[in-house]
Amino acid sequence: MKKETAMYSILYLALALIPLDAPAQEHGDWVIEKLTWKEEVATGTPIEIVNEYGDIRIRSHGLPNQVEIIANSQRVKTDERMITLEPREVNGGWVINVVYKGKDEDTVKKRGKRRLDLTLLVPQGSPLTAKTFKGLLEAKGLDAHADLYSERGKIFLRTKSSARVGSRQGNIRTVFQTVKWAQASEFYSILGNIEVELPADASLKVTAATAGHITSDYSMEIQRDRNTFVKNAKITIDDGKHQLNIDNKEGDVRIIEGRWNPKQK
Repeated sequence: MKKETAMYSILYLALALIPLDAPAQEHGDWVIEKLTWKEEVATGTPIEIVNEYGDIRIRSHGLPNQVEIIANSQRVKTDERMITLEPREVNGGWVINVVYKGKDEDTVKKRGKRRLDLTLLVPQGSPLTAKTFKGLLEAKGLDAHADLYSERGKIFLRTKSSARVGSRQGNIRTVFQTVKWAQASEFYSILGNIEVELPADASLKVTAATAGHITSDYSMEIQRDRNTFVKNAKITIDDGKHQLNIDNKEGDVRIIEGRWNPKQK
């Protein structure tokens, strides 16, 4: 979901951020609190989550109409407040931000002294946008388009749908269970390595570019620019019905054929 610049209706669900049975607990210099939030949504509702303070793990809920978060928030005792979740309804979708409502200067100075790790359960058929700063971003069992980004953290994705995945310097690994996409899938990075695993029945046209290494289980045509050292590769798999684009600056690119075959029971 794109950021909105115009005014829109926002519904904050502060009362829905209910701590789990155990209250906040102290462990040495740390205070730890668990939070949970859930909401009934329409089928296909877009979900966006942004967490600059820790990891995001995403799983399919198995239900078409419910989104849910379970989070673990930690802070040192000198921090005046806990990090918390701030969900809001924006133009028919849900945006969940992880926020720290302390002083801005403390947020900068003590970023390493607080974190929040969460698990997001997404509804079937809901498009997803997820972002981290340097935390892990892991998504499994998705069946709708996913747009994932981490500045420095590792990204792992396993999906049956198209995806747009990027990082600045974190490594990316994706396993596609099918490639019957309605739109092209795209991967991009500056310093991180990109690995894409494809199913045995893939029908794709693949373009890949990087100054790093390109390796593939499939036959490819490759051209090298002697001035920029960038390699441009083209791969056609089967009839090439769908499109996969990989744009890397310095990291390596690896395209592999997985063992999983959706035609086999």
